[in-house]
Amino acid sequence: MAMTKPFQIAKIAPTKPPEVVLPPLALKARVEMQKRLPTLASAVEALTVTTPAEYQEADGLLGMVQEARRSWAAKFEPVIRPIRQGLDALYALVREPDQVLAGYEAAIKGKQKKYKLEEARQARELADQQAAEQARIQAELDRVAQKAETATGSTKTRLQARREALEAESEQVAAEEVIPVRAAHSTTRTVKKWRVTDIKIVVAGVKAKVIPPEVLTIDTRAVEEVFKSDSETVASWPGFELFDDITIVGRR
Repeated sequence: MAMTKPFQIAKIAPTKPPEVVLPPLALKARVEMQKRLPTLASAVEALTVTTPAEYQEADGLLGMVQEARRSWAAKFEPVIRPIRQGLDALYALVREPDQVLAGYEAAIKGKQKKYKLEEARQARELADQQAAEQARIQAELDRVAQKAETATGSTKTRLQARREALEAESEQVAAEEVIPVRAAHSTTRTVKKWRVTDIKIVVAGVKAKVIPPEVLTIDTRAVEEVFKSDSETVASWPGFELFDDITIVGRR
């Protein structure tokens, strides 16, 4: 993982924060808007659009709302702009070193994760080897026990010694383990996740009603990219169609 280049803190001359003074006209505009809002709210709530005349009435009300928004923004923008610019500069000053440090943190965690994944793989491999080895030892123990039932003398003694050796070997195999590394500033959490191994099989599963159709979610951004460059291609896809949607756009 590429690490972010170290930042350089520029020398910034101390500046006096700007005083926020709300213009009297802005205060007056706020009072006027507070008086006007209930009238607009009532008009919007009572509005119905089922006839051409009502559509024109709605358009007139839309124009009033748009003009109110423009007027409101124009009166407060001179006050808000310097505050916003100051906050943007402050946020940028805070974000710059934090983003670099976050890059370092991500890089370290990435390397730790890689180590832990390998550690877990080795633990699974050892467990599989132990299971196979224990199965082999148990099979031989069973054979030794079967032979010991009819053995006598030195043969029985030899089989007894073999059984003890196999039991000791079994304990030795069981004692082997991959000891996980424990750290002071971080810990690990293992969670089950899923991933698609073959999308064709998934589609077949949905078709066979083994997998719910909700699992197949359309990537609207990918479709939109194709649609913008060649809408007819999207129209030709099975299960897709083009339709006319309406967006109301205010006149400027």
